[in-house]
Amino acid sequence: SLTYQRFLNVVGFVSKEKMNSEDVQKLIENSNESEIIDFKENLNMADEIGEYISARGNSALYTQNPSAFLIWGVTDYDHSIIGTTFNPWTAKAKQSKKPKDSSAQMPLITFLETFVDPKLELSFTSHNICDKTIIVLSINVSSATKPIKFHGEEYIRSGSSKTCLLYTSPSPRDRSL
Repeated sequence: SLTYQRFLNVVGFVSKEKMNSEDVQKLIENSNESEIIDFKENLNMADEIGEYISARGNSALYTQNPSAFLIWGVTDYDHSIIGTTFNPWTAKAKQSKKPKDSSAQMPLITFLETFVDPKLELSFTSHNICDKTIIVLSINVSSATKPIKFHGEEYIRSGSSKTCLLYTSPSPRDRSL
């Protein structure tokens, strides 16, 4: 799995500065999906993004990493840089699982900040790599003192997928959260 120190070594910096496009490209080329990194192509459903924030954030807490990352515009199976049309700054909170309500008209970032608990530093950045748009969401969990929930549910990375903590068998990993 990718530890935060290995991540810093891969991208070649050791401070909390924001990643530049070269750093992101190195990360894509030299990393596999892990507890703290996930590649997406065009995921734009607000509730799924919120669940991934909870899952990756809780995995970062468990592995004692200060941050986790969602990266749009990259295939997860071979790391091809395909670009994305996802734009978190203009997106509305489309939801795939819940009936349409007033939150469906909320800006996506406001929606995520509202329904992720505890409040986290969520930082979206856009990068141009190989003439393709790549979006990176940095999920800073360094201030979190309890498991991260989305809409009241706790998620975590389990194998190659996210799962609700409530429905997984209690393991030492889950109990440590």
